[in-house]
Amino acid sequence: MRPTDHLCARGRPHRTRPAEAAPCCGLTSHTPRGLSGRALPYLIVGLMIVLAATAALLTLSRRHNGGAADSSHAVAMAGHALYSTYQFGEDSTVIDIGTQPLFAPTGLITEAMKRDAILARALAEEGLEVRFHPFLKGADLNTYLQRGELEACYVGDMPALTAAASSNVYIAALAQLGFCSIVADRPMLVKELRGKRIGYPFGSNAHYVLLQAMAAADITESDVDLVQMEVHQLADALDKGRIDAFTAWEPAVTAALVRCPDMTVMHRSAGSGYLYLSRSFVDEYPKAVRHIVASHARALAWMRHHPENVRQACRWMMLIEQRLTGRPSTLTVDQHVEIAMNDLLGIAPSAAMPQSDLDVGGRLYREFQFLQDLRKIPPTVDWQQARACFDGGILNEVLRCRQDYQLHVYEYVEVKDDDDGGE
Repeated sequence: MRPTDHLCARGRPHRTRPAEAAPCCGLTSHTPRGLSGRALPYLIVGLMIVLAATAALLTLSRRHNGGAADSSHAVAMAGHALYSTYQFGEDSTVIDIGTQPLFAPTGLITEAMKRDAILARALAEEGLEVRFHPFLKGADLNTYLQRGELEACYVGDMPALTAAASSNVYIAALAQLGFCSIVADRPMLVKELRGKRIGYPFGSNAHYVLLQAMAAADITESDVDLVQMEVHQLADALDKGRIDAFTAWEPAVTAALVRCPDMTVMHRSAGSGYLYLSRSFVDEYPKAVRHIVASHARALAWMRHHPENVRQACRWMMLIEQRLTGRPSTLTVDQHVEIAMNDLLGIAPSAAMPQSDLDVGGRLYREFQFLQDLRKIPPTVDWQQARACFDGGILNEVLRCRQDYQLHVYEYVEVKDDDDGGE
């Protein structure tokens, strides 16, 4: 079953999507003057051996290099077992939004938005429908948005900053304020990670927290064995001894500690999450963008309105978690609610992005500079260029017109597979 849910108003004109890049690996061969036809095959074989050896050496020498990781990640996305089953809209009536159900409380917001009848009606009046596609981490979402498959998505601060470095996104609202952690199978100091195997979700908030902690302990990426994994695979890998530590966000950290009480959190650091959209989509569909931002703000208000609403959102998130991971959640609804409330309390009711984070010297500025030092963000990108992508203007407009956008009217309806289970 494809985990793609949508509320729809169909039968609209065709939308042209950006074409996929064609392979550019054409080779032209010819026989050098004086070289016999009999010798040519040996020359070709020899060149192939040299090229293969060179490639192998480069792979080994760049094992922990950010550029190499970026390339391998892009290749992995091309044939991803889950994402390749998704049906992205191929015409101008479909808005595709990428979500992270395993990222609390961001996953709660998008599960509510998926069921927001007010959003569905507002978009239908514009001749549009919205589809929500679950992803496992922010780097994956960035890849699909850059490919033109997504119009909007929810990511953490490291993927948001790397996307902002390309200046083709509009970061509209805050979606999460919480912690990422480094978890080990026994109590240890960060400096003891040297020489260890560490699992991490590539390009994520947790990836940044790990790199930051390592740098503070004077540990480089070449001093450890970094193992790219999905967030739901980390606890099992640590439990079975395939890795010595991992870095992750909630609720994966709490789930790991519940499952394996001997595990311990050795380091924690604050992180954030955001709703961001393609700049071209913002420019072309201003009304739709405002309805999406309004739905985001409405979901936050709805969860703050009554504790039962958070519980319902957690039940929805647990359903999609089981479909994504193939197994029920380790945590109970009550445990999910406790995690959600801890993070929701950190988000302003308006979902506004803290100005102090964006000031020179602020938290996001420091993270941006750190990622540039590690070459995760090109050194040629200026902070002000990235800072300009964080723009609360549309959110402020929606908040000023809260009655027009029905921010305190709640109408959430069932969607496909809501009857798959309960607590």
